[in-house]
Amino acid sequence: MKHFRLIALALLILGPLGANADVIWNEAVDGDLDGSFPGSDVGTLGGGIWDIIGSLDAGSGAPDTHDVILFTATDTWTLSLIDLTLGTATGWVVFLFDNSGGGFIDSANLVAPTDDVFGLVAAGIYSLNFTPIGNTGTLDYVARIEVPEPGTLALLGIGLAGMGFARRKKTG
Repeated sequence: MKHFRLIALALLILGPLGANADVIWNEAVDGDLDGSFPGSDVGTLGGGIWDIIGSLDAGSGAPDTHDVILFTATDTWTLSLIDLTLGTATGWVVFLFDNSGGGFIDSANLVAPTDDVFGLVAAGIYSLNFTPIGNTGTLDYVARIEVPEPGTLALLGIGLAGMGFARRKKTG
C-alpha cells in the first residue's frame, strides 16, 4: 500500500508537466496578425499551452509595424517568449491591454526570450501589442500563453485530499 501511495503521488505531481503546446496562430498559415486594435482574435484560450508564431518587419515602407493579438482567457494565465530573433532591430516592446475596459496594464522590453513576460494575469479579454523600438528592424517570435488545466488541478487536489484521508484513517 505504501508503494501505491508513492506512485499515485508521483503521477499527480508529474501529470501536469506533460502538457503539450497547441499552435493557435501561425502567421505563415493564418495570415498577418492585424496591426490595429482590437487586433486579430485568436479565440478563447482555456486550459492548456497556446503558441502564437509571429513575424514583424518594420523596415522602410513595411506593411505592418506592430502585431496586435486579441484573446479571451478563461482562467489566470501567463505569457512567455520561447523563441525570439531580433534580426536587425535594437529591441521590441510588448504591451498588455485589458479589453474588458481596464485599458493599459503593463509593458516589457524584449531583447531576449523570457519565461515570464506577464505572470498570473486574471481571466478576461486582452490584447498583446508587439511594437518595434525605433520603428525599424525585424522580429520573429513565439509567444506562449499558458492557462492552467482546471481538470488537472482538481485531480491533484482530490488526490492529495484522498491521501490525507487515508493517512488519517490509518492513524485513527
